[in-house]
Amino acid sequence: MEKASISKFVVNSEGQQTEDVMKSVFEMVKFCVKDVKGVTYSDGTKMVLQFEENGHMTEESIDELLTLSISADLTTSLFAFLAGIPDKIVNAATGEELRHVKIVVPKAQPTKKK
Repeated sequence: MEKASISKFVVNSEGQQTEDVMKSVFEMVKFCVKDVKGVTYSDGTKMVLQFEENGHMTEESIDELLTLSISADLTTSLFAFLAGIPDKIVNAATGEELRHVKIVVPKAQPTKKK
């Protein structure tokens, strides 16, 4: 359901990319980003994301993330995930792998046999 919600901001009913790219990015961060590691403010304080009861990131945390120097890499990463879980994230202009981005996929929990 969340992927469908995000997709409606990226592609309109004719299959064309929406004009409001910032709204697309904002929604993708809200629904997709669950944690960041190694991100600090200029004073050295570690960034701690805040989430609403429904698990979506707060607008304040989204605004903070999108004003950091990592926002371009974050945006590139989020758009890459629309097509599924990629093996790596690359810079579209250079083809080089983004060095600040690491994809972490949780291991599936084994199910108990009944």
